[in-house]
Amino acid sequence: MNSKIRNVSNMSILENYVSFIKARNYRNNLNYITPIKEFLCWLEGCGLRHVKEITATDINLYSEWLHTRPCWRGEGTLSDNSVKNHLLALHLFFEMLLDTKVVSAAYVLPAFSKRKSIPREILSISEVLELKRCCENKLETSIINIAYGCGLRRTEMVMLNVHDVLLSKGYLVVRSGKNGKRREIPLTETISAEIKNYIFSFRQQRVVFSVPLENAFFLNSNGQRISGGSLNKMLKTICSRSGNRNITAKNITLHCLRHSIATHLQEAGAGMEFVRDFLGHTEIDTTQLYMIRRRKQFKIA
Repeated sequence: MNSKIRNVSNMSILENYVSFIKARNYRNNLNYITPIKEFLCWLEGCGLRHVKEITATDINLYSEWLHTRPCWRGEGTLSDNSVKNHLLALHLFFEMLLDTKVVSAAYVLPAFSKRKSIPREILSISEVLELKRCCENKLETSIINIAYGCGLRRTEMVMLNVHDVLLSKGYLVVRSGKNGKRREIPLTETISAEIKNYIFSFRQQRVVFSVPLENAFFLNSNGQRISGGSLNKMLKTICSRSGNRNITAKNITLHCLRHSIATHLQEAGAGMEFVRDFLGHTEIDTTQLYMIRRRKQFKIA
């Protein structure tokens, strides 16, 4: 394959893409730029002079070629992670082409997985609201509010303390998330009101006034911090109680609610940086991968 782009229009498109990537401040720009240089060289090697000439067949052929392409810095073929990185770079490249109106429709990238994986289940907004209606007490409502409305991880929910919920300021603090990252999560008026009811009524009844006093946000009937497993079991009970076959057919966990709010924020137009900060990702790269798995694909016109 040629190692140099020869077509002037492709060189111009690459320059625009480089600017697009640098503006996003990704961790390692070359991880996103080098694969596109290779892709454009591959196109020219196939006789395609401009990205507008690309068809779905070309995309599939390139994906197949990536799986068999020699690893030029060693033996064998590209690793799984390398192929995934190439496909991620292509996704960003096509996103840039759409944004700059070079093309009028997105290209559908073939899914890649050498190992069979089960995708994380996602609830619709109406299904989340149905779960809230099925809650029988303020503890169950708070589980939905914290897992979905605030997007906390299971471990973050377990470690959440009551003084981390700053109702007067309208936000919740995750003091030590994944990789020790701290973040502040805004609370809607509805969630604030429901959390306040939980703290000052239901939770207060479970507080055991002994030494040391348990500060956990989620308390069990013995006044102790609730485990992640118990929180998940309560969520499954709520799902079963709904009687909705679309819900019960899914294997809904606390992390599924986190995936659901991330998807709904993106569909509502939230920026990638906002979703990154909301979820507590250290790098926007992680958020990008998170969203690509759920982003709706468009057919080539």
